Amino acid sequence: MARATPISPKQMQARGWTRVDPKPWTKLRARWVHPSGWRLIHCGHPTALHPWALYNPAGRMIRAGAAGPARNPDFGAAWDSLELASAYVATVTPASIPVRAGRCRVCGCVDKRACPEGCAWVDAKHTLCSACAHVPEGVFA
Repeated sequence: MARATPISPKQMQARGWTRVDPKPWTKLRARWVHPSGWRLIHCGHPTALHPWALYNPAGRMIRAGAAGPARNPDFGAAWDSLELASAYVATVTPASIPVRAGRCRVCGCVDKRACPEGCAWVDAKHTLCSACAHVPEGVFA
């Protein structure tokens, strides 16, 4: 995965992200949240090559492999930069993913690739899995 140019806090805010870690801010303690429930957390190591952990609204860590050719969120490492992780989230928000039967509207799992912890459908339309059932209504529609 190619290195992205650094993104400024103002650019992150323009994408809808809010920084929530206590001030005084340092990069090593950075925590960002998105209105849709996504979270980005810096690992705290000053020389980490892949320092950003990305969590979907269900609390599942989404690795950088989600943006790779296989489109698998279980592949790869954490994210190299805020730019890459926030750009990925912009591609998977509800407006960009059609809700369809057999695919969870929160985490994107399907019958043949369930959540790592296991899940089952909790709605008749098969658009919400048991691992994501606790996500508040309106976060994803």
